[in-house]
Amino acid sequence: MAVIVKYLLDEFWIATLKASLMLLFVGAFCHYFACAWYAIGAEGGWVLNVASLHPVHVYCLSFHWVFSLFTPSPPPAQIKATNLKEELFLIFLLMCGLVLFTSFMGRMTANVTSAVHAAAGLAASRSHLHMFMEQNHVSRELSNQIMSVANHHKYSEPCLRLDQVEAFKGLPGNLSIQLRFEVFSSTLCAHPLWARLLKSHATPVASMCGKAITEVMVQKDEDVISVGMQATKMFFVRVVHNPGCAALEYFPGDWGDQHDNDVQPTCGSHDTFKREPSSGGVDLHGKGSVQNLASHHKQRYVLHMETGVPIDEGEWFGEASLWLVKNSGAAKRGTSVIHEGTVTATCCCELLQLDAAKFREVLREEPTLIKTLQPYAQGFANAIHNAAHMELWGNEAEIQELLDKVF
Repeated sequence: MAVIVKYLLDEFWIATLKASLMLLFVGAFCHYFACAWYAIGAEGGWVLNVASLHPVHVYCLSFHWVFSLFTPSPPPAQIKATNLKEELFLIFLLMCGLVLFTSFMGRMTANVTSAVHAAAGLAASRSHLHMFMEQNHVSRELSNQIMSVANHHKYSEPCLRLDQVEAFKGLPGNLSIQLRFEVFSSTLCAHPLWARLLKSHATPVASMCGKAITEVMVQKDEDVISVGMQATKMFFVRVVHNPGCAALEYFPGDWGDQHDNDVQPTCGSHDTFKREPSSGGVDLHGKGSVQNLASHHKQRYVLHMETGVPIDEGEWFGEASLWLVKNSGAAKRGTSVIHEGTVTATCCCELLQLDAAKFREVLREEPTLIKTLQPYAQGFANAIHNAAHMELWGNEAEIQELLDKVF
């Protein structure tokens, strides 16, 4: 009930603000026409009947008279049209008042109706939620968490995504790719590698935006990645709807022996590059097998919800999914590495997710880009060997330092 009351109060203040703005517009409208009515009457018209009054009083009477034409209230008795010019002006104002009054009342009614319907919908939704929890004997702790997420979702500002704009669904392929490129590039360029590629390889990056990047909205307390999941996407934090706090938090976890990340560096699909026959690995430099990184990835972490690593707007995580694949024998070569931690949203935010498999498909069509990225992939794999958290390695300074070394 408290949530419904809060929602009604929020809707009340929104409706009040809209009504105040409309009244302000009506007041300005009446002011200018009151001045015009006074100017017409000053030339031997109705003003002669109130010549003994103070000018401010005369203005108020003129304003009252104009305002009364837009509402059912009666006009001041002291003011009447005394000549043809004033009568024509009166008819014109009556026609304007008819349109303005109808529009004003329609908008006010729509605002009140919208608030009532929204409150009724919220009440019904919460009633169904409570009923489900009780009928299925959901624990109180889990119920409270779900209620918290549901309530936050109701008050979160909606973020319009490309797939929500109906007009964009009929765009030709080239225009759709160009649109997505312009929309996403401002977020991607925060990463030094993509900023460099936007200048030197704009066409394949545009193709990547059209084929491999999608928008995703996450709510408070929602897990983006979880410990033990396959790492198949890289994420960029695009928009945070609660400025002043971190969008997400990373928590390292105990992921067990069954998820040992014995990995090899790659760039694109494992079929894109020359394989090392002795190990099934990818030879990025044509000089033999690559370094085994299992020693680092067998570290154990204990989950501490109070000590999460913050991830803010304009940052990224999960880049390892693009450059590393799991090396678990011939039967499983090329499978994704395993996440060693969990990333949870602390507020409503919008992310861009770069699908690793589709990214590699784009690379297959760009041999020159593959050659450009080979030393970066090798350097990334070597650098992540000593990183505390595989998902988080590679802030702006670290990536820039790596780029300076390999290019």
